[in-house]
Amino acid sequence: MYLEQQALWRRMDAWEAPEVSAGFDRRLFARIGRRAAEPWAALDWLMRLFRPLQPSYATALACMLVVATVVVERGRHQTLPPDATVAIHAAEKDDPKQIEAALDDMKMLSDFEILPLAGEGKS
Repeated sequence: MYLEQQALWRRMDAWEAPEVSAGFDRRLFARIGRRAAEPWAALDWLMRLFRPLQPSYATALACMLVVATVVVERGRHQTLPPDATVAIHAAEKDDPKQIEAALDDMKMLSDFEILPLAGEGKS
């Protein structure tokens, strides 16, 4: 491996770099100007910083979605303790004040349907 590395260095030392073509600087600065004018150019450095980690982020996001789905589904099918159902049934008893408040709320909401819309009668 050492000999191969030495041979590579000798070939690189012997290599002659080609001359820069005419107008290279002009084309380079025009390309930089177009790139800077793009809407996401300011965040480009951030994207380049996270580019090596993108597959890891995708995997982590997929795992988080699976865990969230399991948690939500488990919570959806979980049964209530017996004393909680007793409290629910006790709250469902007909309370005249609660019924009166609900009827007043329904009347108030139906009054909103009667009000004319802004600009409806104007032509």
